[in-house]
Amino acid sequence: MDVLTADKGTSLLKVSLFMEYCPQGSLQDLIDRKQQAQDHVTEAVTWKIFGQLSLALRYCHYGICANGTQIGGWEPVLHRDIKPANILVTKIEAEEVMVKLGDFGLATFVNPERAPSTYARTLRYQPPTDSSSAGDY
Repeated sequence: MDVLTADKGTSLLKVSLFMEYCPQGSLQDLIDRKQQAQDHVTEAVTWKIFGQLSLALRYCHYGICANGTQIGGWEPVLHRDIKPANILVTKIEAEEVMVKLGDFGLATFVNPERAPSTYARTLRYQPPTDSSSAGDY
């Protein structure tokens, strides 16, 4: 982290974020490549992706690691923008796949006492039960 000084003597904090390189791009990229090749993601790969995303969400919501260890004092995180473009593919070979949940730009910490006060989503991926924005497409 670096501290930058702005014009009027105020300090700004410069934060650098380093992420793992995901050579396969996003799940949306993978879907697009498969469609272009008139191919599809197999059912086995789809279930593996679903399982890995379930573990990622269990970690975000409850602080439970993939090995079952729970992190004490965990503050639940609500992602609020899960879609193929925000699922990063780090490996895909035959029936083996490794994905990671990314883009926490709309994420918020959750107070278990009350619901989040703001509503965020990507319209194309909103729940079908959400009638508050019908016709936004």
